[in-house]
This record gives sequence, structure tokens and C-alpha cells, in this order.
Amino acid sequence: MEARVFDKSRLPSRHVSVGPAKAPHRSYYYAMGMTAKQIAQPFVGVASCWNEAAPCNISLMRQAQAAKKGVASAGGTPREFCTITVTDGIAMGHAGMYASLPSRDLIADSVELTMRGHGYDALIGLAGCDKSLPGMMMAMVRMNVPSIFIYGGSILPGSWKGQPITVQDMFEAVGKNSVGSLSDEDLDAMEQVACPSAGACGAQFTANTMATVSEAIGLALPYSAGAPAPYEIRDQFCTLAGEKIMELLQLNLRPRDIVTRKALENAAAVVAAALGDTSGLARAAPQVVELGAADTAIAGDFDLVDPGGVDEERSLDADAVGGDAADREVLVDPTAAAADHHALEDLNTLAVALDHLRMHANGVSGAELRHIFLELLRFDGANQLRNHGGLILCSHSGRHIRLSHLAG
Repeated sequence: MEARVFDKSRLPSRHVSVGPAKAPHRSYYYAMGMTAKQIAQPFVGVASCWNEAAPCNISLMRQAQAAKKGVASAGGTPREFCTITVTDGIAMGHAGMYASLPSRDLIADSVELTMRGHGYDALIGLAGCDKSLPGMMMAMVRMNVPSIFIYGGSILPGSWKGQPITVQDMFEAVGKNSVGSLSDEDLDAMEQVACPSAGACGAQFTANTMATVSEAIGLALPYSAGAPAPYEIRDQFCTLAGEKIMELLQLNLRPRDIVTRKALENAAAVVAAALGDTSGLARAAPQVVELGAADTAIAGDFDLVDPGGVDEERSLDADAVGGDAADREVLVDPTAAAADHHALEDLNTLAVALDHLRMHANGVSGAELRHIFLELLRFDGANQLRNHGGLILCSHSGRHIRLSHLAG
């Protein structure tokens, strides 16, 4: 793609790269193999929570390389760095869990310190675990430099005796084993196949819930949160994010322009629609604090049906029917809504605050919301929608919102 030309005189990186007084600074860049052209370009921090603590983090460095390629192709100079992660799946059940929640703030602080200390102009942040997702997004909102969030993706389900299993099945298996209904041999066999790939816990726990939030508040590219970690399309999203961050830098479009109260209301609705982790809004609340908002009570009554045909315990299934974008279509039970005295014209707000989602919350794609009618219709044809209600599908036409009902 055609590289953009930037004037660094107004960018933070001018303090470490422009003018005769910065010759010592530039000497360090040359020591790392950078060229004069790269030094003259905007610096984009590419922060990941890569480590070998758990599978949720192990693919982040691979994806970071793809993001760096996108930055370089669009006229930026990527500068990669890592921060920590404390992974709940391994930390819980012993004193290690005391380290979990503090790690969120340490992640936000460490990313901020690296960005500010080195004068980086924009940020791409990659995270894959319960506290690293909100920590990375907190840093973005706090610093308010052009930013794009990238989720590392969910793990694939394993297979045992012909049935798909996830880590949740392992927790249940421990209980069965403790009462003698599952043998030690079967428990051993299950644990070796339950988590067959890189990626976060394969259910709508905190990581996948916060990934849903990242799209709903506009910090992540649409559709980017759904694909599992091993899928090659994740690398394509990362490359695209690298290209788009340079657009945001050129437009001077910053997180606080995107993460508005309405965007956070979107997040509340989408978490409810996705049957997300009940801690999802608790993890989003610190972002409200970073915004400096006094009112952190972002909640409402959402009359939502189950996403038909989707196994609530496997995020791979959710991705197959359109991912988080499909959740944003959704999912009001019109009979329940009527019983709760919600007028038809309010259903768009109850479903996903569509009038603000992307179009009015300035999502980073810059595109209008696109709807996944075909995926939903495919499952409707398979008669997998719940029979107690239906779907409200919403579509845009300029400023007008059209609501149509698919009977379940």
C-alpha cells in the first residue's frame, strides 16, 4: 500500500528523533539497525503480553510480527515490547490468585511507561488473558494516543471419546474424579487433549467476554475478536490493524473520541447478548475511571434470547455464526420486550444501541455497521432459533434504522 507522509513536528517521537540535539538518541536507533528513513517516520509501539505462562499468551508474538508488517507497509516504524500476564487458569486455586487483579493495573502502567518514556506516537496492543485485555485497553484510554486493540484469540476445543471438550470439562472432571465417577486414567487422558492449541480459555469466560467488549467500544477492528488463536486470519487482522493505526494517526483519532459513554453502553448490551462472564462489566469499569467519568453506572434491562445454535461453552461455535458482530445484531425477544413495556422504537437501544454502535461511536474501521444476515438465516433454516421468541435484525440506511422480525 502507499505509505503516508507525516510531519513529526507535532508528534511525541519528535522528542527522541528530530533535530541536532537528538543525535545521541538517534545513535541508539542506528545501533538497532534502523535506517534514517525509519527514524524519520512515526514510531508505533506494538505491545504484547507474550509469555510462556499459558496458552492464551503463546501466539501473541507471532501476531505482533504481522501487526508490525502492517505498520511498516503504511509508513510507520513499529517498536515492539512485551509486558507481563498473570493467567487466572494457572494462578487460581492457590495463593497465586492474589497476583491476578494487581496484574491488570501493572500491565496498564508498564505499557504507559514504555510509551511515554520512549515518545511513541501510537499503540497497537495485543492481549489474550482475563486481566491483560482490560489492562491493555486501560492503557490506551489513559494515554489517549491513537490505538488499536488486538485480541490473541480463543483456544480450539479438544476431543475426547468423540466429544468436544474444553477446560471447563476438566474442572467438572476433577469433581467427578473426586467422587469416584471418573477414573484416574480417564482424567489423565482428558487433561492431555482438552486444550489442543494456543489461545484463551475456550468459553465465554472473562477473556472472550472482554474481547467482545473490545469490539463493542470500538478499540478493536470489527470481526477481529472472534477467530481462534491458531487461525491464519488472525494474522490478516493484525496486518490490517498495523495499516489502520497509521490512518488513525493521520486523522488524529484517539481512544477518548471512540470510547464514549454510548460505546460503553454498547459493551454492556453486547456482554448481555453474548451471555458473557458476569465480571465483564467489572472489567470495563476501570476504563470508565480512566476516562475520568464520574458516573460509572452503565447498566440496563436487556431482554435477550439465547444465541440459537451456539454452544454457550465453546467460543469456536460463536465465531462460526458471525462472532461478536453477530451478537451485536441481536437478540431481543419481542414478546418479553412488550411485556416489559418497551416500545418498538426502543428495541434498537435495548439490543445493542445500534444508533451509536460504530456509526456514532466512531469505531476504528471507519465503516458503517455491516450485518450478518446470512449466518443468522442459515441457523434459522436449521430450525435452531429458540421457539419462545425471535430475533430483531437491525439494518442501517443513512440515519434510519429498520427493524425486521424473524420468527423463531
